Amino acid sequence: MKLDHVHAAISRWFDADVADASESSRPAHDAKLKPYTISPPVQRRGVAGIEVAVLSQDAEDELLSTAITGPSIRVGQQALLVGDPRLVMEQTYAEMASPPFGNRWDVAFLTPTTFRSRGRSTPLPSVGAIMTGLLAQWNRWNDVGVSLGPIARDAMWVSDLQLMSEPLTITISSKTGKPSQLHLSAVTGSLVLRCDQPETAEVVSPLLRFASYCGVGSVRGRGLGVVQVREHSRSVQR
Repeated sequence: MKLDHVHAAISRWFDADVADASESSRPAHDAKLKPYTISPPVQRRGVAGIEVAVLSQDAEDELLSTAITGPSIRVGQQALLVGDPRLVMEQTYAEMASPPFGNRWDVAFLTPTTFRSRGRSTPLPSVGAIMTGLLAQWNRWNDVGVSLGPIARDAMWVSDLQLMSEPLTITISSKTGKPSQLHLSAVTGSLVLRCDQPETAEVVSPLLRFASYCGVGSVRGRGLGVVQVREHSRSVQR
């Protein structure tokens, strides 16, 4: 089951039709900030499924109203029935923005991750690239009026890493609507982020908690950039 096919099937639940994009409250299909992410197929307790993280109340309502009707979706050449949605984990924005705040975060890249700028892709997960993307998503979708930023980047650094780059090709729609191959440089593995300023940690902690739902990097809607983050309190030393 290809990531492209999964993305094509599930994104229809959330994205506006091209003809209605200007008048719809839904995000356009090519929007840079979207209130959902789609993970590759997984198995939990012997049941196959697709994990979808929703970042806004509207997206959650859309997911539940669509999935609960038990529609069939076409994934490539396969027609699959959608079962009842199952909650895997949840946190409100208020909970993510609440203390105590840590000063060390273990970030594991569970799926290939890439970062794009000026039409180029890089597998390098710099602090700036990670935090800038998370900050934009948080300030766009949070529902508690808690805007975060700016981040004192000189207060953050990578203290450890185990990374491996890999080439990746995905299929996207070109400006003419025809399928086009996009070649990316992606990364998997893990790294450790640290912060030595408490006032900066008050911004960083909510964003890195948010990363477990939002993902990091580019092309998150196609299953890239899925991360798992473990937060450590200031009392923990390495």
